Order: sequence, then structure tokens, then C-alpha cells
Amino acid sequence: MNVDLSRLEEIEVAVSALREGMDSSRRHSFPPSAVSFEENQITLGFDRMRELLAVALSQVPFYEDTRRQLTAPVFTLNDFPVINKSVLREYLASLLTRDPLTTKLPSQEISICTTSGSTGQATAVIRDWQARRADWDLFEMLLDDIGISGVGDTIHLGLRQLGMPLLLPADIGSQGIWWNMPLFQPDNRESRTFYQALHDFSRPSVFYGNSKLFDLADLADEQGWSFDSEAVIWSYETLTKAGRERLTKCFKGQVRNIYGLAETGLIAFECACGSLHFRPDLAVVELLDSDGATIDNEGVIGELVVTVLTSTTMPLIRYRTGDLASWVLNCPCGRISRAVSQLIGRENVRLLTRDGRKFTPYFVLSTLSEAGLTNFQLIQRSLDRIDVVYPRSVSLPAFFWQNVEDKLLEHTMNMALVPCPGDDFHYAESGKRNAAVQLLAIT
Repeated sequence: MNVDLSRLEEIEVAVSALREGMDSSRRHSFPPSAVSFEENQITLGFDRMRELLAVALSQVPFYEDTRRQLTAPVFTLNDFPVINKSVLREYLASLLTRDPLTTKLPSQEISICTTSGSTGQATAVIRDWQARRADWDLFEMLLDDIGISGVGDTIHLGLRQLGMPLLLPADIGSQGIWWNMPLFQPDNRESRTFYQALHDFSRPSVFYGNSKLFDLADLADEQGWSFDSEAVIWSYETLTKAGRERLTKCFKGQVRNIYGLAETGLIAFECACGSLHFRPDLAVVELLDSDGATIDNEGVIGELVVTVLTSTTMPLIRYRTGDLASWVLNCPCGRISRAVSQLIGRENVRLLTRDGRKFTPYFVLSTLSEAGLTNFQLIQRSLDRIDVVYPRSVSLPAFFWQNVEDKLLEHTMNMALVPCPGDDFHYAESGKRNAAVQLLAIT
């Protein structure tokens, strides 16, 4: 729907027209996440994995060497190599499934998904319609687990995709309108007008997004707005404990995490106990250490390696996500699907101390967040400083920075954090804003 974002009255007319023409039928409802339901998902997942691996060996050129090296007719996931973004970029054409007789690509509806490029060069992945449908299935399953009423609007402050309408009737999540928010810039008239329209005309049930939720929370404080949603779904970026508390205070809804990458689609969601559960019919997940060895024990940090089960158009097998986590072996929620703790950072996003030591920035993020700064970004441009960018409107107590640096020094983290109030955040083209950005070349 084409709407002039600078005109509040035009947005109001568009919203009213959508509400009048919407279908009042209830959204699809999933059965409770009981053990028996998960057992069926596990069985389906095994079937899908067998089909995926068989297709990869017989119809995907990239795996010709893997097929030749097999010494037995029985094969397992471990027979396949671990791949990463560099492999996707270099071998994209040979990773696509081909007809065994004609070597042509399969004729079906496909979509090209591109990574944000926020941690390096953007990468393209080909997904089919079944994979896209699986995204919505998982999203709705999480809403059912929370107990969403099914009425009200979904406010999407996630990544912007080319051609994405700003307003459209929701076919998932609720009976309301799906608001696709543009990248918020405090000094941009269109941004502020659209957020004003959100406050004036929306009926928020679900807020879904990333760091832009903090931008909206800051604006709500500035304008004296209040929200009363049912859920806040966080995705794409790291969320600290203090950040979670900030979102709960502003939007009132239960805060949950949903996990996925542009390459994998949505594949896991957070239960009420705080663990990220991978749906076994959507993905197989492994944890590998820095030497590539499998991690089985709880509490040991490793990199998530994912095999996506929902698309054979471009089999994504043993894909290194770059995300770091540890196993949760017996989640109190009772689910039997594989689960990990909340993500603690990315393998390929490291900052440097003054003496050149690499470290994962999660502890710094948590320290700043727990001290009272929740909407910010770390940017390192040189060894002698790490910029902390945060909105100009944020007022910090006296001795804030000294207290933060003292706490970091207690953990032998010798670094200079430089406060940079303003709005000079570092965004990827898609609108993704990583919590930490390394602009130095690290080998």
C-alpha cells in the first residue's frame, strides 16, 4: 500500500481502509507443545533429514566429492563438510539442486534471501515456499505458547526487505494489521510521523523486532506514550537482561526471543524458562568448538552449526552460524527438543583490548546495560578506544562511565570506552544494527 509517510491523515485513511476489508476469521492455532507433539516433530525431522541428505548427494554438484568419498551405502550428517558464508558466496551455483537428467534447476516458487552484511560481505541463499511457510509456522507457534488472544496489530520493527509494504492485513499472528516500520531516525520527519501514527491508530498486540524497539521505547518516554501489548518478540540481535527489563517496562508484554538467520529462516524460539528450543522438524543443530570437535556437555560454549530441513532447493547442511551458545540438557519447561542458553555473541565479532587481546563483547554489553544504558552500540575504530554510541536524549548519572570502567578492570578488561551521544549508529543496508561493530582488520 503506497502511503505518504509525511502525512498523518493519509496513514489514518490507509489504516481505516485495511480494517474495514479484513477477514474476521481466527488465525491458525497449533496444538499445545506437549511431548507427544514434539515426538511427532522429531520423527518428521528424521524423515526430512534423510531426504535432504539423499538429494544433496545425488543432485547437488557441490557434494560430488562427498559422494565419491563414501565407503558405505549408509551415510550420516557427519559425512558432510561444515560450510560457512564464504562457501555460500563462492559456490552458490553448485549448491543448488539440479534435475539428475537435465541438470536444470527445479521449477518451483523460490525466493532469494540476502544476509544483512552487518558482520561482513552480504551472502545470498535460495529458499523455496515451504521454507518461507515454516517461518510463519514457528512464529505462530511461539505466539500460541505465550497465549496471544489473536486480536490486535503486529508491529514489525525488524529488518526491512525490498518491496515490503508498510501496512498490510496480517495473515499470521492476529486478525489485525501488520505494521512494517521503516528504519527509525529521530531527526527524520517521516520516521516520527509514522511512529506518531503507530501510537494514534494502531491496536498493538505484538511488537516484533530488534534494537529499533529501544528507539521506539525512547520516543515513547519522550512523548509520554504508553503501550499495553501481549508480547514482545525479539530477534536478529543480542538482548541483555537489562534490555529485556526495559522492553517489558515500556511495552508491558511478555518478552521472548525467536531465532533464525536470513540463511536458515526461523528455527528456534524461547520457552518460558528462557531456553532457545530448536524445532526438530525445521533444523538439526550442533555445537562445535574452535577445533571443529562436537560439544555434548552442558555449559560448554561453542558455535551453532545448523542443518535446515525445510528446503531441498538449496540444501543448507552443517552451516556455521557464527553464534555462540551452550547446551541446556534438561530444560525445566519439559520440552524434549534440543535447546541452548541465550546467545552470548558471535564468533566473528570480537573486540580488542588496548594490548590487542580479542574478546567477545557480551560482558561489556551486559555491564553497560545493567548500569542503566540499554539503547547503545559499541564501535571499535582503533585499539585505543571503543566508541559507545547512544541517543543524545539519554541522560546518565554522575560517575556512570567511571563505574563501568572500574567493573571492566576487575575482569582484567583494559579498554577505553568513549561516550558518543548522538545518533551515529552503524546500520547494515537491511536496517540491522549489531550490538557491537568491529571496524579494525583482525586476523
